[in-house]
Amino acid sequence: MGFELDRFDGDVDPDLKCALCHKVLEDPLTTPCGHVFCAGCVLPWVVQEGSCPARCRGRLSAKELNHVLPLKRLILKLDIKCAHAARGCGRVVKLQELPEHLERCDFALQARLGALHKALKKEALRAGKREKSLVAQLAAAQLELQMTALRYQKKFTEYSARLDSLSRCVAAPPGGKGEETKSLTLVLHRDSGSLGFNIIGGRPCVDNQDGSSSEGIFVSKIVDSGPAAKEGGLQIHDRIIEVCERWLVSGETACHPPWPGSPRDV
Repeated sequence: MGFELDRFDGDVDPDLKCALCHKVLEDPLTTPCGHVFCAGCVLPWVVQEGSCPARCRGRLSAKELNHVLPLKRLILKLDIKCAHAARGCGRVVKLQELPEHLERCDFALQARLGALHKALKKEALRAGKREKSLVAQLAAAQLELQMTALRYQKKFTEYSARLDSLSRCVAAPPGGKGEETKSLTLVLHRDSGSLGFNIIGGRPCVDNQDGSSSEGIFVSKIVDSGPAAKEGGLQIHDRIIEVCERWLVSGETACHPPWPGSPRDV
């Protein structure tokens, strides 16, 4: 693309203008048919259309375009205003000196700083949005982690309570501290070959601090309406202390869990 006409001091020769953009030629290229255009104007045209912009001949390729160095040197000697004249720069320099002037121009520096500030502000906005998104994701993950921790803590509390309860039941000996026990002597008469209860053989499982162990023979089941089910008779979990020849049963009544083993009829 060429240079704007109003940036030059005085009138510009029409031969120095591009036939496409109608501005002062920038890096002029000529076609085999003699037409001159800006390099930035004619190259895209030829690549796309494959012909001269003036429509004066047939096919044209980019290889057939040539630089016009004498014309370019003439244009570079024209006086041109600074590109930042609208911002207040009043310098007029030769076109060939313009790049050097723009490197030192205070108004050009202000323009670059303004563009940089605008770009940084735009990037800061994008970074702020990304930060908010990441914070929201982190908060959601933290909440999910807390909920998961609460669920596992609840399960752990439940399991701990169950284990404590089982440990207390397993570790507590019959007639141990804190339990109300009493000794009974019962006389049971066999009814149809059965005394009406099952027993289970206990074995040591946990040694207590007092040196005792949870072992013995315990009542595991009482048959309804049987001899053992009479009022004041045996109860489930009673420990059998002694069995006499006449089926005299001495026992201790205590609250404890069933002990392992296989029940058998007596």
